[in-house]
Amino acid sequence: MYRHLHKPALRVIRTCACATLPKTTISSASRLTPLLHSRHLATPPPQVVASNLTPSRYNELSDSTMDNMLNALEELLDSEGNPAYEVEYHSGVLTLNLGSHGTYVINKQPPNQQIWLSSPSR
Repeated sequence: MYRHLHKPALRVIRTCACATLPKTTISSASRLTPLLHSRHLATPPPQVVASNLTPSRYNELSDSTMDNMLNALEELLDSEGNPAYEVEYHSGVLTLNLGSHGTYVINKQPPNQQIWLSSPSR
C-alpha cells in the first residue's frame, strides 16, 4: 500500500513546488571554460542563483504552494483511507506522516526563498 502512496505523494509535492516558485539560474561554467580544459574537476562548476522576488512576493507564492500541497495531500490521504497517515500544516511547516513508512517535513525557508523537503524520518 505504501508504494502506491509514496509516488503520488512525491508527485504532488514536486508539482506544487515547481509550478509556483520561479527560479533564475545563471551558470558560471562559461567563466570556468579555460579551467575545465586544463584540469579535471571532481565537482560540477558552481551555480549562482539569482532571484528578483521580493520577500512579500516570496511569502505570497510559498503560502499558496504550501496550501496547494496541503489540499492535494489531504485528498490523496483521504482516498487511501489509512488512519495512520496524516498531514498537518502549522507556521510554514507541512508534516506528512506515513505511519511506519516515515515522516516527511516540508518547510518554507524565507532567507533563501526556498521550500525544503526533508528525507523521511522513521
